[in-house]
Amino acid sequence: AALTDAHSSVSQSAAIALGLLATPDMEAVSRALEQRARSAGDTMTARFATMALGEIGGASNRNFLSLRLEDANGDIRSFAAMALGVYAAKSSADPQVQVIRERLLTMFRRTRNASESGALAIGLGLARHEKAAPELFAALGEAHDSGLRGHLCTSLGLLGYRESIRTIQEIVAQKSDIRLKHSAAIALGLLGDVGAVRILERELAASSQSQAVHGAVTQALGFIGDSTAVGPLKAMILETKSHQDATRAFATVALGILADKDEMPLLSRLAESQNYQARTEALAEVMSIL
Repeated sequence: AALTDAHSSVSQSAAIALGLLATPDMEAVSRALEQRARSAGDTMTARFATMALGEIGGASNRNFLSLRLEDANGDIRSFAAMALGVYAAKSSADPQVQVIRERLLTMFRRTRNASESGALAIGLGLARHEKAAPELFAALGEAHDSGLRGHLCTSLGLLGYRESIRTIQEIVAQKSDIRLKHSAAIALGLLGDVGAVRILERELAASSQSQAVHGAVTQALGFIGDSTAVGPLKAMILETKSHQDATRAFATVALGILADKDEMPLLSRLAESQNYQARTEALAEVMSIL
């Protein structure tokens, strides 16, 4: 009932919850999500339902999402691509995963739409298509759209493409779009770039009033997972006069991620640090459903 609730926030939350709780054998749940993906009254519920199907997995959901890649609507194709990336990340034993990877790469090569390119890049990163990394890196050097560049940074981080570290460091240090800085900082964290700690510290000092930058930088420090990040995070928590409460809260969560001795799946680590409904762009949708 919650999935079809008249209040969009309820139906969206229901889609998220079902993606986290359901299993492939729960066919009735998958069919209900498919229905919402096709005809939800609000776009966000349709997107979340699509992502949930990738999270649940199973051949039937995979096939549904694969068909959605052929839709005439670019938004539908984009979220199907990312959902298939989620599916591939969790279903590596499925022989069709390699087919999915190659199909996403082919679509990435062909599209000229920045938004769809970004979604495909994220899908490729989630799907762990390492052979795509050099092409994604080349695209980062050529792209002018800041949203696309941010998604490319994140994809390269997901793929662990360390050849991109210096370029992404430069993006963090530049006076660029806040969202691009956010994505680039997170990418450095995903890449485990210990050398980025000083860069991120400088960025904190240079953007003392920007909560968006602080959030990204603290998340990145937590993802890096090196002891050199402990000092900056601890200082942020303790210095009540220098940092706003929200920044200190970000730092506390990041320190917990860094200190956790259990190896946490990468996608789960991302989920812990993303506000699910903070943004509606491709990156935020995928990062936060996992």
